[in-house]
Amino acid sequence: MDQQEKLDRINLQAHQSAQSRTDEFVVDALVSSAKISLLLHQQLVIEVWKGKVLDHLEEHLVNSVDSLTCYQLLYSEAVLANLLEVCLYHEHACQAMSEDALLELCDWCYRKLTFLNTCSNKVAAQEPGVIEYHVCCEPANAQDLLARQPKEDLQEQKLEVEFKTALCALTIVRYLTDHVNSVALGLATRLISTNDTISALIPLLERPPWRRRVKKQSQGYQDGQWQKLEPEDRLKLTLHEAQVWLALSNLLVDPSCRAKVLQQGTHYSESLLRLRRHMNEILLDQLPVLADLQRVLDELALGCAGVPYAANSTLIIEQVPMIRARILEGKDWRALAEEQKRNFFGAKAAAVSELRMQSMLRNLEAMLDMQPDLAADKENAAGKSNVESEVKVKVWSQVKEGVYELWTDMVLRIDSSKAPEPLEGVQVQGTRPLPCNGKAVAIYGGSTAEARFTLPVASTQSACTTELALVGWLTIGHLATDGFAVQLKLLRADKPQLRDKTEGGWLAYHIAGGAITVRDTGKSGEAPEKGNPRGPLDF
Repeated sequence: MDQQEKLDRINLQAHQSAQSRTDEFVVDALVSSAKISLLLHQQLVIEVWKGKVLDHLEEHLVNSVDSLTCYQLLYSEAVLANLLEVCLYHEHACQAMSEDALLELCDWCYRKLTFLNTCSNKVAAQEPGVIEYHVCCEPANAQDLLARQPKEDLQEQKLEVEFKTALCALTIVRYLTDHVNSVALGLATRLISTNDTISALIPLLERPPWRRRVKKQSQGYQDGQWQKLEPEDRLKLTLHEAQVWLALSNLLVDPSCRAKVLQQGTHYSESLLRLRRHMNEILLDQLPVLADLQRVLDELALGCAGVPYAANSTLIIEQVPMIRARILEGKDWRALAEEQKRNFFGAKAAAVSELRMQSMLRNLEAMLDMQPDLAADKENAAGKSNVESEVKVKVWSQVKEGVYELWTDMVLRIDSSKAPEPLEGVQVQGTRPLPCNGKAVAIYGGSTAEARFTLPVASTQSACTTELALVGWLTIGHLATDGFAVQLKLLRADKPQLRDKTEGGWLAYHIAGGAITVRDTGKSGEAPEKGNPRGPLDF
């Protein structure tokens, strides 16, 4: 239970860092300590427990254990999936996983996609006493909830957690397709040939499980709950639909992946052409990147994308992941269920339930402490001035002429107690270096300023200290037009770790701080005064 509470805290902190666009130290810590694969192992253990042990414990849990404890047991799978979702957004987190763990992750995601396709829009089972899957049922009212049997509650909880976990798996699939060319060699084969992920994704566009109709009202599953869809929003792309489209685009547009897809045969190409009916201008306006996917589908329709030549060979090599097989090997599930019934769900169940409630309260307090709005309310109640105290900076890398991709973003805090002078000796660790060509956007007080830049690169790692200056400055914004100007201090790394894919040089400059100057508009009817230095910027 203590481990579960810590996982809950870690998951909350990881999401808070991602949403606030601050330093994601939780992800870095998990990567540096090689714990990403361990998270997957724990996820597989929970999946096996739900499939093999829970059925033997179900009657005992319904009759002797409170519903809160049951829900937390089930919800631990969703917590781990949520944490993996945050971590695997980053390429270096995917690269930190072992190849065996990556293949197991592909298999786990495929099982969750199968669940979305088979249990989302139909009755879970045609047996008396088994409830319909909650995404297609009308929400129960208070009277129905009171009349519901404990076993029905447990079934509903299982389906709810399974649905949330499957949606996390859908996002993870999209992240894996993003990084398919930079991780294990067998990942693409596992996604396309072994598991046929594409055939599992296409039905999700035809019958999306995150949409339903209740009493002639359209609803969509957003932000963890069912919400009413207004008529003007029905053609708006949901987050889950976007993940499906992006995953399909990655698997079909990338040349190496497309070659594996076309080797499946002409019947496979015919199933891919079902995507064309969903391609329209409204979709392309929301996801312009799908224009390449539309071109690939047009080539398939015209027969221009022929099947690539593959030499016949009698030798077939495929890596088989063994993590789940080891978990399943040699277990007596009924005996294990009896042991857990005595040790964890027996006489001490009431005391454990009380501890779980206290753990939930502590997690709730931690969530409240992470809310910036509540912190601002406390400052306002204490009489503090509501002055902007941070600058958001986004850096975009120039992929080609006129095309940029998001490189990094960060939040710089304004320290008004320091004098507005150059910051010397500032050390920054863990930040991503700036690209050699790109643009930077600064956001302060609702205003936005933009600047394009070109930075020098080192020809080799060892030549960095001799070819590049130690300190550089990047100015974003102009007082006269933008109302503020941000000067970012760039510090050179002695041993750069990242190389530019286009230029070939080593990227050495990191943002180490800076200063901001805000235009003082003066009193009403007077001319604006000169810029007012607010202070240095720190991480």
